[in-house]
Amino acid sequence: MATSTLDISESPVKTYTRMLHQLHELFGVGRGDSEEADAIRDEMDAPWYAMSKQERERMGGLSEDLYALSEHNSRGVPMGPAERTAWSREGTEAIANGSFDRALELLRKPPENMPLPNIWFLQARCWERLGDYETALLFMRAAAKLDRKFTFCLLSLLAELGQKQQLIEVANSLLNDPKSDPADVYFASGPLLEQASEMGDEAAKQQLERLASALNEALAKVQKIPKINREVPNLDSHITCMLAHCYRRLNESDRAFEIYERALSRNPADAEIRTCRGIELLDQEPDLALKDFEIAVENNTDSVWPYVVLAKNALRQRKYDRCLSFAERGVGKTTDPELLAELHEAIAISRAELDWPPSRVMESFENALRYAPDNDRIRQNCETAKLHTSSRELRVRFVLPIAPDHKPNPADAISSRSALKDLKEKREMRFA
Repeated sequence: MATSTLDISESPVKTYTRMLHQLHELFGVGRGDSEEADAIRDEMDAPWYAMSKQERERMGGLSEDLYALSEHNSRGVPMGPAERTAWSREGTEAIANGSFDRALELLRKPPENMPLPNIWFLQARCWERLGDYETALLFMRAAAKLDRKFTFCLLSLLAELGQKQQLIEVANSLLNDPKSDPADVYFASGPLLEQASEMGDEAAKQQLERLASALNEALAKVQKIPKINREVPNLDSHITCMLAHCYRRLNESDRAFEIYERALSRNPADAEIRTCRGIELLDQEPDLALKDFEIAVENNTDSVWPYVVLAKNALRQRKYDRCLSFAERGVGKTTDPELLAELHEAIAISRAELDWPPSRVMESFENALRYAPDNDRIRQNCETAKLHTSSRELRVRFVLPIAPDHKPNPADAISSRSALKDLKEKREMRFA
């Protein structure tokens, strides 16, 4: 047995996976028996023996999957209707329960008539959920190559991996494809809109005009499709917000707000549009923006920004019950540490002013400091709270933030990533 030195800068699993990819690339070009391939096999011994039993089983399965991928072999087995239903049900349950290794095992013996792209898509999603984005990318590329409906998933993975050039190439190809449906246009427009921010003025203008044209056409098409028949139910809202943002970037604010108004005339309770318009209005017409945010919150907007802005506004007005309500709901809407720090600080101050038990007040301040340990205002307010809790008769004044520490960014509100994530999860749960 050949020996090799294990690179301690990466885990044995990552090293072995990387070598598997290299080996199968050689197989793909007919060099699986070359000296280069033999050298890789020799080097694979060290990471193999450094892995756990479970990791070896996973890597053995990956090797099998990569061979099948290179051969375009589904490894399908005959199944009757009852067997197929049971197989699909078990796969769906495995994914729902986070048992991705089990889901991959099932995909190694799929129903014989299951389309290859569907198999590769599900394999890609399993590897993605296991944290191996490079492997997921191999399978998703293959799925998208045979079935363009998976191209948007490829966009998502390229974004996760930071492969900006390839991301832009795929987005452009999708936007230029006459077969692209409204969802394709929307998902392709996201990275191209981000790219426009990095361009010079004239190039950005051309890019934004191109996107606005494509999004206008997509919006007209999607509005003719009944909501129940859409794979992305709120696609019209998503496109509306992105289109309005394009016009704002083109300094055509009147046109942007006309688009918002038309959409709200059809559905005044649209939380996404209320959120996006509120963010756009916040500097010029704050009262109208706050009204939009309140309606967005009433309709359970997915964006954290209405909760942050409304909580801070209530805090400044010393309406602590309202502040507490908005801030507590907002905590579940974001994973951003800086925003979480602001929300927990608002909760802490409100609890203190409402004479909550000292332990609950300090718990909230500790949460805020955990997310933003270098925030001097939060630290000062925490010290103030200690004075307040040590002598309840002593009236103290907290330093209230004048506004959110970080202003809402309209581009965050119109990001397609959330819708993309929802759609991928919806498709993977079909397991068929």
